[in-house]
Amino acid sequence: VNGKRKDILQGGNLSCAFHISSILKIFSLINSIQFTVHRTLDDMIRSGWVRIQKPKLGCIAVWMPKPANPSRMKKESKTHANIVKHLGIVIDHKHAVHNSDKEKTPVLDPIQYRPIEMFLWHPKLEE
Repeated sequence: VNGKRKDILQGGNLSCAFHISSILKIFSLINSIQFTVHRTLDDMIRSGWVRIQKPKLGCIAVWMPKPANPSRMKKESKTHANIVKHLGIVIDHKHAVHNSDKEKTPVLDPIQYRPIEMFLWHPKLEE
């Protein structure tokens, strides 16, 4: 950033969008790898993702915003916002894989571990 090395993902603390967008990019389901949830969602909508009512295998779960934990957010990430949505991939009707800010790695949790805002689906996943 500006010619200086900077850990914009804070060692995995802010990595959900990066992990999800990387997987979606590998399968040509979005245009580019992203580093924020907002930009990932924008790219997904532009790439044909649509809202669905119930989870399907492979859909993206978008969890409701929650207040960011100030003790985990470094000064430089305050622009990330005080409210953070979260992304994960639904792997069965009860579970999703998402990045854990605590573990700083992808983990498996029940879909309802946090309130859901929406599920997103891409028609190419039907093929």
